[in-house]
Amino acid sequence: MSERSSATILEFPRPPEDPQARLRRALAALDRAMAEQRQAVAQWRDSLAALKVSVEGLGQSLGLYQSRLVTLAESVTAKPEMPPS
Repeated sequence: MSERSSATILEFPRPPEDPQARLRRALAALDRAMAEQRQAVAQWRDSLAALKVSVEGLGQSLGLYQSRLVTLAESVTAKPEMPPS
């Protein structure tokens, strides 16, 4: 069996941070996140538009299929039965 050893990771000491600098970095990160979010929402809207077009096409295809089934049903019921041979 292998022996496992654990190590303690010590935090590297940092000089005290300027609160204004920290706020500026946080605001810059927030701006980047919001820009990414705007891009993601735009892509989502584009996907929804594409889905709408697909669903509309599917609806048209199903409408055409239904009308052909109705036509077929009418032609089948309009034909007289053939007598057995």
